[in-house]
Amino acid sequence: MTQFREIRGQVISESTWDVKVALPGFDICQLQSSQQGVEYVCQSPEVPSAVAAKPGALTTIEQIRNCFGELPNTMVNDMGKNGVFASLTLPDEKTGVSIMTTPTLRLDRKKFEAIQAWRYSLSVSPLK
Repeated sequence: MTQFREIRGQVISESTWDVKVALPGFDICQLQSSQQGVEYVCQSPEVPSAVAAKPGALTTIEQIRNCFGELPNTMVNDMGKNGVFASLTLPDEKTGVSIMTTPTLRLDRKKFEAIQAWRYSLSVSPLK
């Protein structure tokens, strides 16, 4: 938790915390405890499809590359209509970033039906 101490906010659950600093363009940002340590996780606003989520995910990948320059350990997998998955290792070689399009389901309480939407998410985590 040391690397995220300054941005940790209120406790949400035993292994999840709100953050004081959220990334622009993301709907939800939290700290989550995992087996690898504490991860900084953000999710974009919902969009209707993986194809609609892809431009935001690709823009985020480019923004990270622009900040850090060429990252030799970068893998970007464009999965067509299923979106995108990317994995980047930052220059310290101790921090990994993954970006992916993910489906979500929510309930429309008025129509009593499940609605599938898509988000792109970003996860920053320590590498072991």
